[in-house]
Amino acid sequence: MKRTDWVHTRALGIAIILLGTLMMSSCLDLQTNIRLTGDGEVSAKITYIFNEDSAGFGRGFGSDEPWPLPLTEKDFRQRQLRYPGVDLKTYRAKTRRDGGEEIEVRLKSESLEALAAYLDMDFHLEGSVKDGSFVLKIPDITSYTETTDVTREVFEKLTRGMVFRFRFRPPGRPTESQNGSIEGRYASFDITMAEILSGETPSQWLVSW
Repeated sequence: MKRTDWVHTRALGIAIILLGTLMMSSCLDLQTNIRLTGDGEVSAKITYIFNEDSAGFGRGFGSDEPWPLPLTEKDFRQRQLRYPGVDLKTYRAKTRRDGGEEIEVRLKSESLEALAAYLDMDFHLEGSVKDGSFVLKIPDITSYTETTDVTREVFEKLTRGMVFRFRFRPPGRPTESQNGSIEGRYASFDITMAEILSGETPSQWLVSW
């Protein structure tokens, strides 16, 4: 499976689990913050935020973790064995004031490519660390559009409200954030699941410095 399908695959897994147990509209906010240093090392903070209904559904499974998906500390540590070059620094799950759940994961990686493999995302460095570009590929939804109308309708209801937020800090001040924005030393890019499923999204997010 291509890594360009990572959003579709992860979201489809969520939909299958929910569909088999409870028809509800889930809400997931996935925040990915990546920093690339001048020596090529990478640090990342991945944050999953679930709304109160989704969090309550997860707690119903009797687990210490807030969601019955491969988001546990054990899963992240097992990934270290499969994808060398990435270390799990911290893992934290907590209940938010609004009743939702939040999982925060901090990682260290020897390269952007190693981190991409670990996260099942499709991003890489073009050029050099000193003067280059960060490129994140947006998933190809061809396989999704080939499904039935009923499947698409159910999937879109289950994934309504899903948002993917990316922030990237390069070694130097960003000079371009194609299809995104620049906020000081960071470049930002947000995209919803609805936008991805519409097929009208850009093919990539590019950050130059």
